[in-house]
Amino acid sequence: MVKQLNSLVMVLLTATSLCVTAGFADDNTLDQQIIPDLRNSETFFANKRVEETILKAWQDQYQQIMDTGNIPRAVRLLNAPISGETAHRGRHLLSFSAFAGFKKLAAWGLRKGADINRGDKDNATMLRMSVANQLPYMVKFALDNGANPNWLQGQGKRNTFGDMMNFSWPLSGFELAWENGARLQNEEQRDQLIAYLKEEHTDPSWKEQARLKYFIDRLESPEAMLPPNKPVLLTSPGQPIDIYMIGVMSDALTVAMKSGDIGTTDIINFNVHGMPLAHFTTFNGMTGALQYILENIPKASATYQVKRRDRTGNDLITAAIKSLNVEALRMVLSTSSETINTKTPSLPVYYSQGHTPLHIAVMWEAPDEMFSLLFEYGAAESLNITNNSGLTPMDVLEQWYSDSPHYERIKKALTR
Repeated sequence: MVKQLNSLVMVLLTATSLCVTAGFADDNTLDQQIIPDLRNSETFFANKRVEETILKAWQDQYQQIMDTGNIPRAVRLLNAPISGETAHRGRHLLSFSAFAGFKKLAAWGLRKGADINRGDKDNATMLRMSVANQLPYMVKFALDNGANPNWLQGQGKRNTFGDMMNFSWPLSGFELAWENGARLQNEEQRDQLIAYLKEEHTDPSWKEQARLKYFIDRLESPEAMLPPNKPVLLTSPGQPIDIYMIGVMSDALTVAMKSGDIGTTDIINFNVHGMPLAHFTTFNGMTGALQYILENIPKASATYQVKRRDRTGNDLITAAIKSLNVEALRMVLSTSSETINTKTPSLPVYYSQGHTPLHIAVMWEAPDEMFSLLFEYGAAESLNITNNSGLTPMDVLEQWYSDSPHYERIKKALTR
């Protein structure tokens, strides 16, 4: 078994480009959920098995509540943060589905009563999560299922046009939003969007320039503005529930991996939006499943997984910090702390470019236990490392978070 596992891990480590397997090239899920270099039948089936396992966990939990006759509580489950009553990251069923590209899970949730315009713990709707992660197919799915692009959402209270500018979307995204009812919030946003499109849409061909002009003409028309007498709607987070769905999903994955329903090849080949299974479980705080993965592959391979960066540049240390899950960070660092003072490379598609894990902990206003863990494993060196803007972690705190309610707490954590 160990020999087989080692040989499978070697495939994972050495494969750099995979061809599309015949019969799967036209599958919509494969084309959209799986990035081009990883499109193959093994990844398709691995993703399918993981999604089906998670879907069944939701169905079982929902049915348990329904069996008690408490229908409002069952519906509440569908809109509540998956973090339950903990301080962990709090996506809900629909924003989690968007993040993972799990359309089957999302469709089931919508049929049972999930609110497409409800915010998660960060007040992000399914639509905003899809926009923030630059997932056109999930944006379309959300819009097709009633997502309102004119609601203000997230901590920045932006509409979809505002979010698309913030997350650097191309013209095609704005066209899609427009066709689904997105309109301008005010004259200021009109000017911002026109300037943005002129700067970003630089294809000199006559066809693309005509396309740009046509869309700008639309933006300058009277119909582009929301009616002044129409109230501005704000999203609001779903009501919390005492069910820790992160743990429920993690347990379901762990059981499936132990039983072989999710096999070793699935663990190795799973990949959504450039995110391997170890990163997927870490980001979502699924510590039981993460522990099983790290403990059941060779030590060298586990170390590789910790250092490995996903499509957007996160290794497992940064993924654990962004999950705000102390247990996940402890598990990752106990496997390997080699990159604890390493800055995220400055590559175009990477988030957090130039930041060390300590910078990221400050930016995510991580809990004290996380700072303690980082320093325990050697992050003190990062106190003197500057990011791409020449700022140390303390400088980032002073410059950008001096008004945060967490300012004094984080300053104490950095100076202890």
